[in-house]
Amino acid sequence: MPTAVTRPDKPGGAGRKRLSDLHGSVTMRDVGGEAEKRRLEDEAQQKAVQERKRVAAEKKDEAARAAAAEVAAFERCEHGCACGVVPCP
Repeated sequence: MPTAVTRPDKPGGAGRKRLSDLHGSVTMRDVGGEAEKRRLEDEAQQKAVQERKRVAAEKKDEAARAAAAEVAAFERCEHGCACGVVPCP
Protein backbone atom coordinates (compact mmCIF):
# COMPACT_ATOMS: atom_id res chain seq x y z
CA MET A 1 0.00 0.00 0.00
CA PRO A 2 1.54 3.36 -0.95
CA THR A 3 2.41 5.90 1.66
CA ALA A 4 0.60 9.22 1.66
CA VAL A 5 2.32 12.53 2.31
CA THR A 6 0.45 15.57 3.57
CA ARG A 7 1.00 18.80 1.74
CA PRO A 8 3.10 21.17 3.86
CA ASP A 9 1.80 24.28 2.10
CA LYS A 10 -1.78 23.78 3.31
CA PRO A 11 -2.87 24.58 6.86
CA GLY A 12 -4.15 21.75 9.05
CA GLY A 13 -7.78 20.85 9.20
CA ALA A 14 -10.40 18.38 8.06
CA GLY A 15 -10.17 19.48 4.43
CA ARG A 16 -6.46 18.64 4.14
CA LYS A 17 -5.53 17.15 0.77
CA ARG A 18 -3.13 14.26 0.64
CA LEU A 19 -0.71 13.25 -2.04
CA SER A 20 0.05 9.60 -2.60
CA ASP A 21 2.38 7.58 -4.77
CA LEU A 22 -0.52 6.61 -7.05
CA HIS A 23 -1.46 10.16 -8.07
CA GLY A 24 0.23 12.39 -10.62
CA SER A 25 2.32 11.67 -13.65
CA VAL A 26 4.87 8.91 -13.84
CA THR A 27 7.71 11.42 -13.48
CA MET A 28 6.20 13.03 -10.36
CA ARG A 29 5.51 9.84 -8.41
CA ASP A 30 7.30 9.33 -5.12
CA VAL A 31 8.21 13.01 -4.80
CA GLY A 32 8.16 12.72 -1.01
CA GLY A 33 10.42 9.66 -1.13
CA GLU A 34 12.87 11.43 -3.41
CA ALA A 35 12.93 14.47 -1.14
CA GLU A 36 13.55 12.25 1.90
CA LYS A 37 16.33 10.40 0.05
CA ARG A 38 18.01 13.70 -0.89
CA ARG A 39 17.68 14.97 2.68
CA LEU A 40 19.33 11.82 4.03
CA GLU A 41 22.12 12.08 1.44
CA ASP A 42 22.71 15.73 2.40
CA GLU A 43 22.84 14.83 6.10
CA ALA A 44 25.32 12.02 5.40
CA GLN A 45 27.47 14.38 3.37
CA GLN A 46 27.40 17.00 6.14
CA LYS A 47 28.39 14.37 8.71
CA ALA A 48 31.30 13.30 6.50
CA VAL A 49 32.44 16.92 6.15
CA GLN A 50 32.24 17.43 9.92
CA GLU A 51 34.25 14.24 10.49
CA ARG A 52 36.95 15.38 8.03
CA LYS A 53 37.09 18.78 9.76
CA ARG A 54 37.41 17.10 13.16
CA VAL A 55 40.25 14.86 11.94
CA ALA A 56 42.02 17.85 10.35
CA ALA A 57 41.71 19.83 13.58
CA GLU A 58 43.14 16.91 15.56
CA LYS A 59 46.08 16.65 13.16
CA LYS A 60 46.66 20.39 13.41
CA ASP A 61 46.60 20.22 17.23
CA GLU A 62 48.99 17.27 17.22
CA ALA A 63 51.40 19.14 14.90
CA ALA A 64 51.24 22.20 17.16
CA ARG A 65 51.98 20.04 20.22
CA ALA A 66 54.91 18.40 18.44
CA ALA A 67 56.30 21.80 17.42
CA ALA A 68 55.94 23.07 20.99
CA ALA A 69 57.73 19.98 22.31
CA GLU A 70 60.58 20.52 19.82
CA VAL A 71 60.91 24.18 20.87
CA ALA A 72 60.94 23.15 24.53
CA ALA A 73 63.64 20.55 23.83
CA PHE A 74 65.70 23.15 21.97
CA GLU A 75 65.41 25.58 24.87
CA ARG A 76 66.72 22.90 27.25
CA CYS A 77 69.78 22.51 24.99
CA GLU A 78 70.77 26.16 25.31
CA HIS A 79 74.07 25.53 27.16
CA GLY A 80 74.79 22.13 25.63
CA CYS A 81 72.99 19.30 23.92
CA ALA A 82 70.65 17.53 26.33
CA CYS A 83 68.54 15.64 23.79
CA GLY A 84 71.17 13.04 22.89
CA VAL A 85 70.39 13.16 19.17
CA VAL A 86 73.39 13.62 16.88
CA PRO A 87 73.31 16.03 15.16
CA CYS A 88 71.12 18.04 17.48
CA PRO A 89 67.98 19.25 15.67
